[in-house]
Amino acid sequence: YAQFSKLFHRKVCNRFGAKVFETYEVNNGWSGKLKSRDQPIETYVWTISLTNNDGIAQTYKGTITLIR
Repeated sequence: YAQFSKLFHRKVCNRFGAKVFETYEVNNGWSGKLKSRDQPIETYVWTISLTNNDGIAQTYKGTITLIR
């Protein structure tokens, strides 16, 4: 995404819709923690929103299962 985006936003939410991670930096990833506390093993929803170099806004969504 880095070479194709001007604006970038990544968010991860738990199954109740509570935000557990958010960043505007392409290279920052979620560690599986919230405020230094390990989050439960479960499925989380992620969203990436970006605006590419042509000014076109795009949104990607999916799920990820946290395992330890």
